[in-house]
Amino acid sequence: MRWYTAIGMKKDDADGRFCVWVDGEEKVLTEMETILWAALTWSFCEEDKVHSQMHRLLVFSLGEKQAQEWADKEDFQFCLNRLVKRGLVVLTEGCTREEAVYSIISRSVMSPMAFSRTERMKHFMEALSMGKGLKFSLRAFKKPLLTEEEYQILSNLQREGDVSYHLKCLKRKGKKQGTQFGRFPPGADTEGIYNPRSAALL
Repeated sequence: MRWYTAIGMKKDDADGRFCVWVDGEEKVLTEMETILWAALTWSFCEEDKVHSQMHRLLVFSLGEKQAQEWADKEDFQFCLNRLVKRGLVVLTEGCTREEAVYSIISRSVMSPMAFSRTERMKHFMEALSMGKGLKFSLRAFKKPLLTEEEYQILSNLQREGDVSYHLKCLKRKGKKQGTQFGRFPPGADTEGIYNPRSAALL
């Protein structure tokens, strides 16, 4: 089974264009690439469900009628292949989501990320101007709640982003303390280890 996920950190360039910082480069995305990249951010999606995930985002953003015009399967497949080729989306094999997550993060470099106050205000104002409502717009200022394990791994990543190294360290520590990290073989439940809301794969 093949799984896809988006990688990189969203940026706005000097001209206000949507771009993603990945592998030391700033890459500008087309409209369709932006939508597909956003649909695969914070998720590991099975190959046969990627199109429906993108369609849901289109419906949410543009409405049902316009979403149908955008969701052409031929264009979608071309765009997905292009994102993979450009290094903005990665794919991996795995029988389960947990195996896919482990496969990707064990060979990744991860960088903690956070929006600045200015960026949060910008997202807040954009959401309001699009008529999303105050309650929805205030999400721009909401910070993720981290467990102790998530906070620890993100603190380690701040100093050095080699995920596989930190997983091994936590695994060794877990064996001594009898925590969940001591039982982390491929295919195990990775919840609490990787928090895509607070980190980006580069």
